[in-house]
Amino acid sequence: MRYSIAILLFAAGCTTDIIDHSQQDASAGSSDAANMDSGDKGLDAGLVGIDAAVDAGLLVDSGVVPDAGAHGCILSVSGNFDFGTIGQSRQVQSQRIRNVGFDQCEILSMRIRDPEMFSLVISSGAALLGPDDAVQVEVQTSDLLGHLESELVITLRESREGTEVTVPISALRQGDELPSTETITFRVNNSSGQDRWVHSAGWSCTPFSLGIPLDIEFQCGCECPAPPAPQVSQLVRVPAGGQVDLTWDGRAAVTWVQRIDCGPDQMQELRMAKQPAAAGPYDVRLGVEATLPTNCNVSGDIADCTPDTSGEPGGSGGVADKCISTATLTESFVLVAGQDQVVPLTITN
Repeated sequence: MRYSIAILLFAAGCTTDIIDHSQQDASAGSSDAANMDSGDKGLDAGLVGIDAAVDAGLLVDSGVVPDAGAHGCILSVSGNFDFGTIGQSRQVQSQRIRNVGFDQCEILSMRIRDPEMFSLVISSGAALLGPDDAVQVEVQTSDLLGHLESELVITLRESREGTEVTVPISALRQGDELPSTETITFRVNNSSGQDRWVHSAGWSCTPFSLGIPLDIEFQCGCECPAPPAPQVSQLVRVPAGGQVDLTWDGRAAVTWVQRIDCGPDQMQELRMAKQPAAAGPYDVRLGVEATLPTNCNVSGDIADCTPDTSGEPGGSGGVADKCISTATLTESFVLVAGQDQVVPLTITN
């Protein structure tokens, strides 16, 4: 007595998985490929197959297409759940699972192997599929960002043991770029009695911090020279007794990790999209300098600085921190969704 499990793939790509759970087979160890024709259910001349006969643990007839007439339960899945590249809104895909054999297929359960990545929307769960019966299964993406990969696991009854059939699920879920809904003006007053310089831009760092991601560091890609360490790239003069305005568009950086192909290898990069930050309390911390770094050139009240490569190179490629500064100006405020506001900060020394 033997039972066999065969996994068949249509060469044309119209059917991704055909899983066969056979009835009892009186033949001792052969697959009758000679009796096969294109009219057999679930098979045609384009089929490639593996007959893995389970007979006292012995694997036989590898690479031979089995005779369709010897098999009862054959599940045909219409395709993999491949969402491709999608935005942040949840997406749903549907696939059809059909019994193309001549006997019943008993589905005990269906589940997602990694339920934090995807979820089942519609399925019959347990089902008894007669010949040519089908069930529709819908899978929905989760709220996670980045490369999501899992499987739909279908458990079938095979004799007295459960048999699992898996269908791949994949998606690259990116954050959506959303417009600003408010503008926050940081109004910097200088009461120190001497000119001061405040950070206004950074190389792989931010001029001010708010306790939320605002930007990401330099991303290398497949290959690049070692980048300079994060550092301020632009400063604005605040004259003694004067003031300058710096603005924040009220958005935070939503980040995810994305794989990129680099010839035979794959690398990972951090990607981001800007979205309105959550309403609530924030502490702004702004970099201040009494003198300019030596690598900066002044034009009017703006100092642009070329990256200084004399120190340790950067290269973490993570979320950008506030640029290092000799002094820091700090103030608290409450962000109100959709409401512009001015936050005063004062330099006292």
